[in-house]
Amino acid sequence: MPSEDLNYAHALEHHAEESGIGAWDSGGIGITEDRDAAGSTHQAYIPPEYSRSRERGTSIAHQPSPAIMLNKVVKVGVYIPAGCQLLDMACVDILHVMSHEYIQAIRSLVPQHMIDLAPNVKIFYITTRARMAEGSIPMTAELDARPTHATDHPDVAPGKLDIVVVPGPDPSTEFSDEMTGWLREQAANEGTDILSICTGILLCGAAGLLDGKKVCGPRGIQDDLKNKFPGAEFVGEKYRWYQDGRFWSAGGFTPAPSLFFLFLFLVPFVPLPLPLALLDSVSLQTSNGSGFRCGVTNGNDLIAAYARSGKHFAPALGDLACIMAEVGDRSQLYKKGQSVYILGMLWEVAEGLREKRRICHLRRN
Repeated sequence: MPSEDLNYAHALEHHAEESGIGAWDSGGIGITEDRDAAGSTHQAYIPPEYSRSRERGTSIAHQPSPAIMLNKVVKVGVYIPAGCQLLDMACVDILHVMSHEYIQAIRSLVPQHMIDLAPNVKIFYITTRARMAEGSIPMTAELDARPTHATDHPDVAPGKLDIVVVPGPDPSTEFSDEMTGWLREQAANEGTDILSICTGILLCGAAGLLDGKKVCGPRGIQDDLKNKFPGAEFVGEKYRWYQDGRFWSAGGFTPAPSLFFLFLFLVPFVPLPLPLALLDSVSLQTSNGSGFRCGVTNGNDLIAAYARSGKHFAPALGDLACIMAEVGDRSQLYKKGQSVYILGMLWEVAEGLREKRRICHLRRN
């Protein structure tokens, strides 16, 4: 990576020569060259906050985003040891949208300097040795995914990955030592960020990653999570996603306990089919045998925030990916309280019941 004594004026001059546009005219983009310990020359992107820090005379060590190497390879591991919700895993595609491979494919729509900023992105789909031998990972939406690497593969050993995404598994999963051990070793590496999606927080907690951290997790089971992992501070009732150092976590809505109490409350006051329909929504079972409690992930919100953080991707590239994917426009803070959200779901369930009765009435007539 570039050293702290990078010549800022040279960076702007070099960028102007290479791209034909002024650095501040393009949102503060600067590009410079640096020689590493082995004598190899690399180009690096200087984020706007670094550029502004040079004007103020502050140190890059106090900035959240170091210079980003052009044409580097960002290695992403998607860790699915025991199945997951497809929607949780799908958010990884936002990282692919920022890849050189993807941006190059749409080169007619973006200028050359954005293509130059995009790193190569390598994505590994990692599972246990047993799942790897079976050749598939069960997911929701009737999908069986094909893993690319087992936990013992040298390409995904600790220190080899920049990012590990942990999509949400079935909350009832019992995690083996292999499942938790691999994730624990990844998190111990200072160069690896862990991104937990929805119920992925359960696997992260079982691996011992939550102690002393402020984290999210599904909004509807915050009390359960607090009891299960007392060493963590859970803020999922307030935040869609949260960052604590190298650990990022996204929440979501998993309404099982709340809907159960609503079921008990409604039985005396409304026709029985309504609370039964509500209770039935608590558990979903797919034909491939992967059962999941009802929930909706906020993985896209988390990945959008990570993309804009400047850690591995230029912030301008992160913004571009979010615009193209139409994600990242929601606030980190929830605007509705949890009770209001649950009542909204209850209303829609009631509307669905009325709609079903209307259709049955039309068929009879």
